[in-house]
Amino acid sequence: MVNTAWSIAIGLLGISVMILIHELGHFLAALMLGIEVEIVSFGFGPPIFKWGRRFRFQIGALPFGGYCKMKGEGDLKKALARKDRYVNEAEQGSLYAASPWKRLVLYLLGPVSNILFAIICFFFILMLPVMIPASEPRIVLASDYPELFPDSNDSPARAGMRSGQVVQAVDGIEVTTFEQMEGLLRDRRQNESVLILSEGREYVISPAGGIFGLAEFVKPIVASVANDSPEKEAGLQTGDLIVSANGLPAENMFDILMLRRSGADIVDLKILRSGNFLNVVYYPSKNADGRINVNFTLRMDGRMERTRTFGEALRQAIRQTWSIFDSGLKSLYYMLMGQNSVHGTVAGTFSASSSIGEMTASGFNRSFNTGLRTALYLLAVVSTSLAVVNLLPLPSLDGGLILLSLVELIKGKNSSPKVYMAFQALGFALIIAFTLIISFAK
Repeated sequence: MVNTAWSIAIGLLGISVMILIHELGHFLAALMLGIEVEIVSFGFGPPIFKWGRRFRFQIGALPFGGYCKMKGEGDLKKALARKDRYVNEAEQGSLYAASPWKRLVLYLLGPVSNILFAIICFFFILMLPVMIPASEPRIVLASDYPELFPDSNDSPARAGMRSGQVVQAVDGIEVTTFEQMEGLLRDRRQNESVLILSEGREYVISPAGGIFGLAEFVKPIVASVANDSPEKEAGLQTGDLIVSANGLPAENMFDILMLRRSGADIVDLKILRSGNFLNVVYYPSKNADGRINVNFTLRMDGRMERTRTFGEALRQAIRQTWSIFDSGLKSLYYMLMGQNSVHGTVAGTFSASSSIGEMTASGFNRSFNTGLRTALYLLAVVSTSLAVVNLLPLPSLDGGLILLSLVELIKGKNSSPKVYMAFQALGFALIIAFTLIISFAK
């Protein structure tokens, strides 16, 4: 229950941040264009906290989403009361005192801010350091596990090698990581033989079908345990060293994979934690073929490195955002052409946002880096989708207001007060219809 509430809270916060970014785009545009802003609200309903003199910032009773209210509502009411054909007598700083091109820029900056936000998210993802494998060149003979590798190459075993050895050189070339060793062997997979130096002794091994039969030795140290799993409930923790599984020694990752194949109805793990030996006993979950599900990961050795320059990350972030934006436009086009369902296109865009909390919480359960990457990626995707939807040429959406401003720009004068009011009323009706479509359309 706590995890579910936490996921929902994260999801709602993520959606609210995207909407607030959108409204801040309108706010900054208004400042640049000389249009006065009356209220910048985080959330809706009566304010529970407010501050500021020139601009009133507030937090609404429902702290989800937000809006940016411009000066001009009074001008519109006066024009309607006077039955004016156009809103010509607007106060300085009013939305309706601004020229059509300024209003066009004002409305455009909302979606643009969402696109820029997505680019920033992708940029940070690409600039985050990634784990580069850097484990020692300790090997496991695949032939020691015929159940896992039935056609493995037994050349290393015939040469006298054993699982657990550390390789020091391949054909005279020193290696310090398993990845280096693997690369050298890959380059020699067509050779008749290769000279391996391990722990001061030389071994001559030969590839079979391009495979040497050497796998990476991974100690069975727990890296993470899935929430709501039998292992978690039994008390298995990050950092536990698994010494044995159901009475059989667990020296490396493949011993854990052998446990998975056993299909045992009960699992007894002997672990070493903080110098003390403990037993973790549980009834494992199983998949359709009766094999045990392993709901934990093992620690992999490596180092964190940045793999891209500033410029490379920025270019890739722009390309990624454009790709999602382009896909969103195409989805809407196919929807209008009747080739995609309304529910799958429109509702799917917004229902995707509801997964932010669940997927982000799951990512943070694995590691901070994974959780941060997941959160940034989902925010970028949904923020770009929000920009696409807001650019639709419909009343109350930015796209409709941009279209209206273009018409006014061509005509050289404002629209009538009745048109503005009709836009507001129709926009409200469309929002209600939009909500119903998301809820019930198939």
